Amino acid sequence: MEQEYFHLNIRQSVGLLIPITDTVEVVTCQRDEICPIPGVVSPIRGVLNQRGRLLWIVGLGDLLGLPPLSEKKRPQDQLTVVIISSQQEANLRLGGVVSRLQGIVSVSDDAIRPVPANYRRQARWLLAGITKIENQKAAILNVANVFQHLQQSAIASRSMVSL
Repeated sequence: MEQEYFHLNIRQSVGLLIPITDTVEVVTCQRDEICPIPGVVSPIRGVLNQRGRLLWIVGLGDLLGLPPLSEKKRPQDQLTVVIISSQQEANLRLGGVVSRLQGIVSVSDDAIRPVPANYRRQARWLLAGITKIENQKAAILNVANVFQHLQQSAIASRSMVSL
């Protein structure tokens, strides 16, 4: 069976696939439009006002434990944000900052391999598998585990803010 995924890059060149069923929309914003919230877990960059609704913004590279880029961050930088939703809770959404949008791809279940054991433990839990798109590795994001991880991290850090 084949499934459709939104193919994108994080940290400039790391391929990531998000199931189309979990993808709501793509928006752009300036970095200074994201309002930082003190005391929240580290991959959360802050909140963005999206049509009168506050949307948590997460650095997907940070979430997966990728090393940070050394580029200078300026308030006027344009960011691309992919909004994903939880299939378990209808109103639960968050935005993931990405480097580049690649498009929609179909991937056969047979083409998906397990996440390698040498990946960080957190990344192995947040990813559903690995495949190749145009001879380049791409990881498949497990959106349900992303929401669960962020909620557990907020509880563990005793953050007053809940997702």
